Amino acid sequence: MDTEALAASKAAWAKRHGKESCCNPKCFCAECDCGPGCTCNISLEVNCDPCKEFKATKLAEKTAGALETAVAFARYSIPDFPSITAQELLELLEGPEDQRPLLVDCRSAAERSVSIIRGASTAGEARSGESRPVVTYCTIGSRSSQHAALLLQATPDANVRSLHLSLVGWCHAGGELVKPETSEPTKRVHAHTEDFARMFPGSGYEVVLEPVPE
Repeated sequence: MDTEALAASKAAWAKRHGKESCCNPKCFCAECDCGPGCTCNISLEVNCDPCKEFKATKLAEKTAGALETAVAFARYSIPDFPSITAQELLELLEGPEDQRPLLVDCRSAAERSVSIIRGASTAGEARSGESRPVVTYCTIGSRSSQHAALLLQATPDANVRSLHLSLVGWCHAGGELVKPETSEPTKRVHAHTEDFARMFPGSGYEVVLEPVPE
């Protein structure tokens, strides 16, 4: 269908349904219900149902790009320390209870108030000499690697690892988050900074920056 014919089809469909017509030349949907503000095939702001494939593709590209950014940041900015991937941790947490690691959340109280990984303790509650394997996490891995190093320094034979990419990696793996006060599942996660917020998946979680950590 050529441009003029498509525009006429859009106008006719909109008139029949009592809507304003889509004026976006890059939207190829003859039954677009977005109106004059349509951004199909341009951005994700206003998309009609027939253009969901475009939206899904763009979200996938955004998520892949966010993960690549996180991996690059971790490679050059996070202290080298033995780590465990989010997928590996998910498998451990689904295994026998006596083999599940102790999770240590190394973030601030403000960040933890939004959500935690189920069962996680705070860095202040974690003690050296823990017999179980210990996995530390924060937002991206910097604080968790530092805290893991302190735990290992206090107990050299301890089994301590930092969660690779921490909550960023956990969310890219589809990991569950819960409210700390009720243990109810939630999709909200504190990103700590705007730069880290851009490293989380493009969909599936509500990334927030408040309350502001002290």
